[in-house]
Order: sequence, then structure tokens, then C-alpha cells
Amino acid sequence: MVLEDSIKDLILHLLHHKQVQIPVNGSDIQVSLAPADEALSMDTLVYQGSNYLPKSVREATLSHAQGPRSQLATTLSLDEETFQVFLRYNGSTSELQKGSFIRLLEEFSWLAEEWRLFLDDQDKRDLVHVYAN
Repeated sequence: MVLEDSIKDLILHLLHHKQVQIPVNGSDIQVSLAPADEALSMDTLVYQGSNYLPKSVREATLSHAQGPRSQLATTLSLDEETFQVFLRYNGSTSELQKGSFIRLLEEFSWLAEEWRLFLDDQDKRDLVHVYAN
């Protein structure tokens, strides 16, 4: 949960430095402003592969419709070099109003956790079961 007392400081830091990392409910959310200060974006890690991205995780990220749903219009991106999947939200700086920003952060962190659980479940489909005699 984001403390209302600290949100003003976070917004001021964001406006001055153009980016800030905010821990919310287990998610480290990277919040950035576009150069013209009109666009807001948020990113967080939702899957970390071990030297590869399993086929089931790839398919789940490409067919975004079968995953967790929210009012937020988000996208997933794959980083092939680090075997990571990120959840991204692009919005407007009008959402930096104190109450709106807190709700946005909490909704985004909830959605990120849902995607983590979903992708971890998809990952299990690629496990190779070995039975010992």
C-alpha cells in the first residue's frame, strides 16, 4: 500500500527527476515521465526466466487476452536478452493527482501480481517430469 503522506514526495521526485522506483505490494514499479511531461509510463517485472523463456510463457504473453483482466490498458514486453517479461502501462500525467495516482499504483501492482501468478502457472506446463524406477 502506498502511504498517502509519502505520495506527494514521490510525485515531486518524479516531476524533478523524470523517473522514480516505487515499491508497492511486492512490486518494484518504475514510473517515468516522457520528455514533454505529458505522458506517464509504469513498468514492473512479472516473469524472470532461467536462461530462456518457455514456450508456454511466450504464448501467454502474446495472447494477452487470456491473462488477468483489469480496467487498465496494459501491455506485456519480452526482453530476450535477460529472459524477462515486463508489464507496462502508458497513461497521462493527469493521473498524477494524489488520489488518482495512489489508485493507479495499487491497481497496477495488483495486476502485476496476477500476471506473475498466471505466468508462473503457464511456466509449469513446460516442466519435464522424470520418474525414477
